[in-house]
Amino acid sequence: MKIREYEKSDIGELFNLMNKEDEEWQFAHEKNRKKYMCAIENSSAYVSEHAGTLIGYIRCKNDDGFGIYILDLLVDKQFRGNGY
Repeated sequence: MKIREYEKSDIGELFNLMNKEDEEWQFAHEKNRKKYMCAIENSSAYVSEHAGTLIGYIRCKNDDGFGIYILDLLVDKQFRGNGY
């Protein structure tokens, strides 16, 4: 498994991962995509990969050095419970 900073080229795989989830991940719906892409650009985001496939994602906000707030955290269902 590899963790790295999110890149704009990850957006398609990220939305595919979100679409596997229930309605709470409505960000992936077509009508919300543009707005959510802007949110990602204004956050710190990282992805995790397994065998070249995106399996996890986290989006955070930095509070000027006082702390980091996790806004979104997602791990593919088939990889949950493995400490990723």
